[in-house]
Parts: sequence; structure tokens; C-alpha cells
Amino acid sequence: MKIGGCIACDSLPPAAAATVRPFVKPCAEFAIYIRWRPVNLTVAFIAESPPGTSEGYFYDPEPRPGYAEVLRRALFRILSLPGEDVSSKLTAFKQRGYMLLDAVKCRCKKTGPQPPQSVTKLCGRMWLQRELVEIGNPLRVCVLGKTALLALSQVAGFESLTRWTVSRNCGSVVKAGQCEILIWPFPSDRNSHILPRHRGNVQEILSRDRGMMMALALDLEDVKQHLEPAGAAT
Repeated sequence: MKIGGCIACDSLPPAAAATVRPFVKPCAEFAIYIRWRPVNLTVAFIAESPPGTSEGYFYDPEPRPGYAEVLRRALFRILSLPGEDVSSKLTAFKQRGYMLLDAVKCRCKKTGPQPPQSVTKLCGRMWLQRELVEIGNPLRVCVLGKTALLALSQVAGFESLTRWTVSRNCGSVVKAGQCEILIWPFPSDRNSHILPRHRGNVQEILSRDRGMMMALALDLEDVKQHLEPAGAAT
């Protein structure tokens, strides 16, 4: 995968391209397709983008100034991953067969709630399908938020996802070919109003992974007390 040298967004309108310049891609920097790809992939999580205002990253265990670790803390807690530190929890994440991908690969300096749609769509078309093939074509995917859902809808075979939204369909399990997609919001306080109790559908897609199924099917009140306010960067 030669994702590290991609500058395709330079062809977009200047305002959109500026949000991802200078095209820094932590997924390549941290070799996630080699180091963090599980032997037996069970679930692929798709998040929004690496943070554009700090050097932090989901797969980087080192603390970085300005990195709130919102997604990592929330996801680790919801999944009840064992371990005393970030490194051990990342190892447990991999051992359970989980892998996290970014919808937008470059660090994104957002000017609104999400990256520009033109950036998300281009990155989804160019890279997300290749990533899914690279990691073994997962049969279960959990999209974490609007940007992740939009990016996946750009992938061949997933176009039907354009009919679904996170706010209306939170907790829904959607079929695209052989793949099951769980539509879920980014786990932060700002989205707590759309984290209803979807026990049945969550159990349906995650029943082969009891720990994850139970965690994501927690009552809203139980989830909210563990979440921290912030944006959707990984």
C-alpha cells in the first residue's frame, strides 16, 4: 500500500485541500497494516480522521501534548479491554480481532464538525476499499459517526449506505453483500442524545463477540458516565 505519498486532495478546492495539508498520514507512519492487523479479523471500526491539532494518534501509545484521547479512552472502556496502560490495551484490541481505520487518512484541521465532504468522499473512494481488502475484507464493520458512514458509502458494494444516517439509524445493522455494518455514533458527550438502547440489533451483529456485544449494549446512562466531551479525531 503506497498511501503515504498520496496528495490527491491537492486537486480539491483550496479550502478543502487546506484542511489536510501537508498530507501527514499516521496510518503509514505507524505501519498499522503490518503492526496492528489482527491475525483473525473480527470487526473493523471506522472512525473519522487523525487529529489535526496534535501529534496524538489512536495507535501511538505515547502521550502527546494536546491529544485528548477521546476515541481511544471511550472505545477501550466500552470494550472493557484488559491492561494497565495504552500499549497493553492496544495489544488486547488487536488480539480480540479488532482494527481501527480512519475515513480520512491525513491529519485533518477541521473548520466544522466534520472534515469537508469532498475530502471524505475522495479518501473513501481512493483508499478505504483498498484498506478493507488489505486487512482481509471484514464481514463486520462498525462505523463511528457521520464521516465514517459517508466514506464507507463511497466503496464499491456499499453504495446503499447513502440511504442511512447516524442520527436516524443509530444502532441499526445494515447488510451490504456479505458484510454487516453497525451504524454507531462517535462515542462522545455531544452525541449522547442519539445513543438510545439498541440491544437487539447490537447483539445481532456482535453476538459472536460476547464482550463487545455486552459493552455496546449498555444502558445509555452507563455509557454516558464514561464519555468525555470532544471532537471525533482518533
